Amino acid sequence: MEELLERQLERLSENLGPQVLRAARASPHFPYLAKLLTFSPYAARLLTTRSEILAPFLRPEPLRILGARELSQEARLALSQARGLREAARGLLPLKQREILKILARDLAGESFELTARRVTRLAEALVSSALRTLARWKGLSPEDLVVLAFGKFGGRELNYASDLDLAYFFLPGVDKLRAIQVFETLTRLLDTLFEGDRLWKVDLRLRPGGKEGELAVSLRYARDYYLYASHPFERLALIRARPVAGNLAAGYALLAALRPVIYPRYLDFAFLEHLRDLKERIQREARRRGAEEDLKVGRGGIREVEFLVQGLQAIYGGKHPELRSRRVLAALARLRRRGILKEEEARRLREAYLFLRTVEHRLQTRHFQQTFRLPKEPLARLLLAQSLGFEDEKSFLEHLSRIREEVSRAFGAFLAPTCPRERSEVVELLVKAVYENGPLAQAAACAEIPEHLLDELRRKLSSRGPLLTRKAQILRRLLPLLFEAVLAEEDRGRALSRFLTFFDRLGGRLSLLSALEKAPEGLPRLLRLLSRSEYLWYLTEGEPRAVEALFEPEAPQKPEALASMLQGLPLDEALGTLRILKNETCFRTAAGCLEGLLTVEKATEELTRLAKVFARLTLEIVLREVREKHGPPPGPFAVLALGKLGAREMGFRSDLDLLFVYEGPPEAGYYWSRVAQRYLSYLTLKTPEGEGYPVDARLRPEGRKGPLVSSLSGLLTYYREEARLWERAAAVRLRPLAGDRDLGRRTNLAVRKELARKGLSEAEARELYEMRLYMERERAREDERSFSPKLGYGALADLEFLAMAAALRRLSQTPEFTETRTPKLLGLLPEGPALREHYAFLRAVEQYLILLFDPREEDPLYPREALSGLVPYLGPEVRERYEKITRENREFLRKYLLGDSGGVPA
Repeated sequence: MEELLERQLERLSENLGPQVLRAARASPHFPYLAKLLTFSPYAARLLTTRSEILAPFLRPEPLRILGARELSQEARLALSQARGLREAARGLLPLKQREILKILARDLAGESFELTARRVTRLAEALVSSALRTLARWKGLSPEDLVVLAFGKFGGRELNYASDLDLAYFFLPGVDKLRAIQVFETLTRLLDTLFEGDRLWKVDLRLRPGGKEGELAVSLRYARDYYLYASHPFERLALIRARPVAGNLAAGYALLAALRPVIYPRYLDFAFLEHLRDLKERIQREARRRGAEEDLKVGRGGIREVEFLVQGLQAIYGGKHPELRSRRVLAALARLRRRGILKEEEARRLREAYLFLRTVEHRLQTRHFQQTFRLPKEPLARLLLAQSLGFEDEKSFLEHLSRIREEVSRAFGAFLAPTCPRERSEVVELLVKAVYENGPLAQAAACAEIPEHLLDELRRKLSSRGPLLTRKAQILRRLLPLLFEAVLAEEDRGRALSRFLTFFDRLGGRLSLLSALEKAPEGLPRLLRLLSRSEYLWYLTEGEPRAVEALFEPEAPQKPEALASMLQGLPLDEALGTLRILKNETCFRTAAGCLEGLLTVEKATEELTRLAKVFARLTLEIVLREVREKHGPPPGPFAVLALGKLGAREMGFRSDLDLLFVYEGPPEAGYYWSRVAQRYLSYLTLKTPEGEGYPVDARLRPEGRKGPLVSSLSGLLTYYREEARLWERAAAVRLRPLAGDRDLGRRTNLAVRKELARKGLSEAEARELYEMRLYMERERAREDERSFSPKLGYGALADLEFLAMAAALRRLSQTPEFTETRTPKLLGLLPEGPALREHYAFLRAVEQYLILLFDPREEDPLYPREALSGLVPYLGPEVRERYEKITRENREFLRKYLLGDSGGVPA
């Protein structure tokens, strides 16, 4: 330790001069300096390079921590001279750094955790309040127009050195919303942006109304309504520690007073235990996912368990006993003991555990002033940590930490554990009695790990009155044991039951489906399993529950000819509705087959392509019949051709229809066929009571959106001959006749291919394709170390599709009549075809299973890399490693065939 201290003092001398070193050694505060220099690399860096930070430790007067008023005065003085965000940060950072090191010095010298936490909180509060006051005036607002609410440790005046500031922003009625949001955006940037390698404070805004999807700032009136009527249980827990820290404090306290019925109901709220169990389970799952089981905060026996235990008891008893309403964990513990809710010995052990765990947390974070909750791996760092806490060695410290965590875990487990039956059949019996026979609902909910409000809703449905509701309730009553068996088999039981209840409501009067569930006992567990695990199927069923009928019918799809004949006799709305029923049921059956291992993704895409072709062709027949009746016979042939996934016969679960319209005839025929095409697009996309149609993309026509919707055959060929850009030619290799006049469609396809063949693909164009692919990746994939895009990311499907298009263009230059459009077949043209086809099949499976499980709605979905773990049941345990290997090899193949670069290409 002496050696480390001498090295740091030598650095001080080199950077600030020998005379400063002499002053430091002679200072009465040298013991403080010695501890800081040896324990915290962050503190050592500042003290050995910044004379203004070192200065308080060289003065003869006592090392005094500034009070709230002095801090605010210094912060405002620093901000008064700032002319922009960077100057504001430069003014406040030295104040923060100087004070935080003085606090740490006193902390390491043995001052109490509670005093340290209050001092850190006071410093953060002065910075936030002063910054808000200055920034509001910059935007022409008064600080009294705005409110900053603090949650968590900041709200409870128990901040760590490196805690996030959990904040939510509000403005008073009548305040300009845009300017208020601009103030808060600037405040967040000022606090949370790195300036010269340091930041004022990390900010977390996820506890604002609506979470990370909500607006940055909302009015106090909106906030009141949200928290009263739409808040989640975890938000209620967070509000226990909420406190206004900047802006109009009186308005902030008034908001919290108005929310008191939500935070602290007037009754003993034991039902809240269920929410705590659910929250604890979610946190534990997340900790396991991140490998953070030993995390001091969220791991077993960690800080979060003490906080949940205390706040859970406050939530249950605080409505009836107002004295329990404290924002500080230690104060609340003392009051719970005095009220007799916690026994004397239990409260004492929890207090000691919380103080010790928080002190360890402080020490961990003050080494580098970074938010961490894990013990360091380096032996020297662990020894320094143990000694800073008063232990002689690492072993005694770890033994004490283990004992503390075991005590916390035991206390928290006892707090949450209900007396429950162990056998699933007994739990089912308990649930049936609770719901049907008005038994103990809270106990049943706790034992089954199902939110109580869902069981309460189920109980209400069983007692519904009215001709239809009574009949539905009777069937539901008979289904109860089977329903609970199915729910208990699911990992997320709350979601499974919630989705069944929504499905039950959306069924309306379709009693036949409920009867089918009753008559086919295997159907209900299967349905719940599919709906709770697949966001795609849930969205489909929520919109049109009738799609579920596909589970109870033998797969005997109607032939297109028979379906067309049936549609001819139906009114327009019924004909369009019938097509959507066909689409919904086919999609449901196909998705279920994939998820249950009955269909490969390749077979599923074939089925989805057949469906899209039938849907497109029959919709066109409906349109042509209607237009003929109103506007007379057509002035010549008309054809619809497919591009993209439909042209490649590789439709996925969220694919759109890429279409091209062509006609032959006199110029005036264009007006007729434009009317047909517009109506056709409308009917394809139309949402009816029976469900949705298909999204359609017609941008691949000549000149894109700017060009006419329909093209004459001669005009189309002229465009491809004289004007088509490289990407349009590449896209056209997937052209395929779809509907309308077969002869025109076939001739158009062959004629376009001859035009493509004339130009082929030069080496320069191959390089251009490569650059085009990289541009697409940069602009649309948005990948980083945490997220990936299976469609557009590095080495993803787009790499293989570009390879396939290049191979097709080269083959066409030799064989103009070549008409293959399927990506695997086109990849087969290359020497490494078998490997590339395997790569394509795997990535396509990744893409489609992610859609089935998570159902993102954006055009270019981005997933967290952890989502690959969800594909293990479908693609095997090595899915993540396989994905990384395949995408890496794909990029090498792309370079080889588009740039002529064979380096690194696998054999």
